[in-house]
Amino acid sequence: MKALKSGKLLCKREHAFDLSKKGYVNFLNETRKTQYDKELFFSRKSLFADGFYRPVAEEILKIIREYCQAKGMDKLRLLDAGCGEGYYSDFLSREEGLTVFALDLSKEAIALATDYPAAVSWAIGDLARLPFRDRSVDIILDVLTPANYKEFKRVLQNQGLLIKVIPGDEYLQEIRKAAADHLIHKEYSNRETVDYALSHLKKPERKKVIYQMPTDLEQIGHFMRMTPMLSGVEESVLNREGISSVTISMEILWGRL
Repeated sequence: MKALKSGKLLCKREHAFDLSKKGYVNFLNETRKTQYDKELFFSRKSLFADGFYRPVAEEILKIIREYCQAKGMDKLRLLDAGCGEGYYSDFLSREEGLTVFALDLSKEAIALATDYPAAVSWAIGDLARLPFRDRSVDIILDVLTPANYKEFKRVLQNQGLLIKVIPGDEYLQEIRKAAADHLIHKEYSNRETVDYALSHLKKPERKKVIYQMPTDLEQIGHFMRMTPMLSGVEESVLNREGISSVTISMEILWGRL
């Protein structure tokens, strides 16, 4: 693509895409609403800033470094598919030799993501129609978002790596327990999602990351607003006083498609 003075990008087929003042590209022809609002992404960004998910990001980076070393590569292109407000993209972009592209369907999320002082190429786009050439990406990162394995396989290099992150069964168990009487689904299990992901991966590897962190009343409110697990539960019904810590539990799966 090449840039035009009009603030757009032009592809070889003469399709023009908006380049915003904040620096992201909009690959959608129409505005699409998602189930996630600006308040949710603000809560996520606050919790990320407080360090709740840094151990997860560090584990992802470790997997990337091991992959890079095994392949003898010092330059890689990574796509953060469904990047949300951009925490993992920002964290990984600081790694030398790693070029990061980040895409999400939500305009609100990408607008927040551009506030990070990171060398990331941000874009609004659809996972069902990724704006990337065939075999043009070395690694795809998919964190807590639906995967489109057909598209992922198309854009990944032949020996490319998919890293899929799924909530563990214990994820936010303290908050879910406090809200149990108001939840539609009393119990949570990731078995179906994990099994489906593993069925697409060749020689998959798997690691569980689980830890507890102290939390305050404001942070509990942010967790309630940002997780779909508590969708429909009013904050007023939750007794926050009895919650002094939260469990972060993630299943990290990786392998080739």
